[in-house]
Amino acid sequence: NQARLCYLTDLTNQVIGDEICNWATFAVGPGHGIQMKSGRLIIPAYVYYIHCRCFPFNFLHKVRPHALSFYSDDCGVTWQMGEKIPMESCECEMAEIIDHADQSHLYCNTRSTCGHRVEALTIDNPHVAKKLVEPRHGCQGSVLSFPVPEPSDECVEFCPDQATEKTWLLYCHPTNPRKRACLGVYLNKSPWDASGWEDHKLIIYDGPNGYSDLAQCGDGKQFACLMECGEISEVFKLSDII
Repeated sequence: NQARLCYLTDLTNQVIGDEICNWATFAVGPGHGIQMKSGRLIIPAYVYYIHCRCFPFNFLHKVRPHALSFYSDDCGVTWQMGEKIPMESCECEMAEIIDHADQSHLYCNTRSTCGHRVEALTIDNPHVAKKLVEPRHGCQGSVLSFPVPEPSDECVEFCPDQATEKTWLLYCHPTNPRKRACLGVYLNKSPWDASGWEDHKLIIYDGPNGYSDLAQCGDGKQFACLMECGEISEVFKLSDII
């Protein structure tokens, strides 16, 4: 209700604690969080971590961005901080992937400046997604997971090695490697495969564009994309494309 929405609580000390001394800055999002099948709430975030200081002037000599998450197992009453992805990584979104044993795993897709996205299914094994290009300096992107459609759906093509997958991934991001343009949507039918992203992508806006966010519509068969876009330059207006 309105009274509860107006009541704010600063969780910095409770959730981050003394670790905040090693953070130059941090932010959550941008984009959506998720609720996993266990009920756990996930908020994607990133931190510019201070790896080295130059004393006695306390100059921040080595500061690098790292993606992480905050999570809650009690509907937001209390929050915990997840581990940082060790590779240089920045703005991110996360998705839940269900394996063959019906176990849940957290997938992270994050911005980077190395020319390609960084993704991880475990903190210890992040990797560069060679099929997902980044423009210069990178850009935010959006990812979501959804249950595999029924094989009877005429619009869906299945390969034998994909028949047992329970979750697919959808990803949205500028596809031009030189500038923020040509917003495209990629499909991954094999999330456990590091090269599972399909080569073909659907361009939904071919002009200048920036940040975006994907959502699955109520019937589960349609998706919406909220995006920044411009006509002849990167002067963005907010558009809603379904």
